[in-house]
Amino acid sequence: MKRLGLFLHDPVEPEGFTLVEVMLAVGILAIGILAVASMQIGATNANSSAYRLTERTALAEARVEFLLSLPYGHPDLASGNHADPLPPPGYAIVWTVRDNFPVLNSKLITVTATGQGRAGAARPLTMRIVKSSI
Repeated sequence: MKRLGLFLHDPVEPEGFTLVEVMLAVGILAIGILAVASMQIGATNANSSAYRLTERTALAEARVEFLLSLPYGHPDLASGNHADPLPPPGYAIVWTVRDNFPVLNSKLITVTATGQGRAGAARPLTMRIVKSSI
């Protein structure tokens, strides 16, 4: 049985997408891609900063371990300021020794490893240890 329609010819079914729909989809996709790119740049900067902090920490810890392994009367543990003569490129390692502090027959050693931050500013990391004469 055939249906009677109001039109003399069969209505055309819409196929495909209109140009407005395609442009809207491309615009939404572009915004999403830009957001992901922005997050990628932020993640790269954060990873770089964390890497430099890890390097400063490792350098300071290595100097602390070295100083703790020295005998109590070693010249590197004399009271005053000291500096690493051959630090890695881009870093400075200095330490200060204070005799008989916090108690008698002990030395307070403050080790500072400094490296450059993202904007070229100096970023120090400081560790303090006490070495006893025993």
